Amino acid sequence: MEEVVDFIDLQWWPIFNFADVALVIGLPLLLYYRYQVERNLANG
Repeated sequence: MEEVVDFIDLQWWPIFNFADVALVIGLPLLLYYRYQVERNLANG
C-alpha cells in the first residue's frame, strides 16, 4: 500500500493534506445542513 502524501506545508502550521481539509470543512457543513433541514421540517 502507498502512504498518504502530506503536501501542504505552511512552515508555521502542522503539515496537512487534502483529506484533513475535507474533514475539517465538510463535517461542520454537514452538521449545519442537517440542523437546518430538521429545523425547517419542524417549523413546516
